[in-house]
Amino acid sequence: MAMLEVKNLGISFGGLRAVNGFNITIQEGELYGLIGPNGAGKTTVFNLLTGVYKPDTGSILLDGKDITTLHAIDINKAGIARTFQNIRLFKNMTVLDNVKTGLHNKHEYSFLAGIFHTPAYHKVEKQMNEQAMELLKVFELDQHADTLAANLPYGEQRKLEIARAMATEPKLLLLDEHTAALDPKTAAKVLDLTETIVNRDRLTTIMITHNMRDAILHGNRLIMMWEGRVVLDIRGEEKKHLTVNDLLQQFEKASGEQFANDQALLG
Repeated sequence: MAMLEVKNLGISFGGLRAVNGFNITIQEGELYGLIGPNGAGKTTVFNLLTGVYKPDTGSILLDGKDITTLHAIDINKAGIARTFQNIRLFKNMTVLDNVKTGLHNKHEYSFLAGIFHTPAYHKVEKQMNEQAMELLKVFELDQHADTLAANLPYGEQRKLEIARAMATEPKLLLLDEHTAALDPKTAAKVLDLTETIVNRDRLTTIMITHNMRDAILHGNRLIMMWEGRVVLDIRGEEKKHLTVNDLLQQFEKASGEQFANDQALLG
């Protein structure tokens, strides 16, 4: 059984059909690259998968369970976590406390325990501190544990957002342009770290990127969107031998559009 099965997903905003007949099947433990021109519907799909928007057509199944109509918080508890194009951290909280916010789905204590700081409260807090520090070590952020998130360099903030998402122990991680605005060296480091974690933990991940070379180089499968739907789905040996020119030619054939280069295609 597929981890995620999306059938005929669609949503309109006014007269614009932003996502139209989107279909995808995601298997456990793999890294998928999702690419396409600006306005193709990539982030809208993420918003539908995480309950930010409710589709007007289609269904979303996670491990066979229909989550189409669940609220965002319940979808997160069911096992889908994400990052955003524009970083959304708690800027006035420490790096450690940002990660701990993701752990609260799995660690609970009573209202009274939280008020009176009972032994149960201290036990849970100790467990969360230890788990959060382990995650920070993975992302090489442990030395910044007591730093305010707002004071981290931009690239470190990106890593912190991923660490916080992983703290929820997701079945499926959605990364929305998680290397955007990073310098090439930092972006490469973040991508390598992403792939290492995916392979180590068998963490199923979908990664939106505007960089076709990154989408070709990283992951098991490459999915391209156009006008709210999937127009290319490349995997296996075909993906291993794929070049940017090959991808552009396949896109032009599938979409009926012509682009001079990858910059024009992906904005």
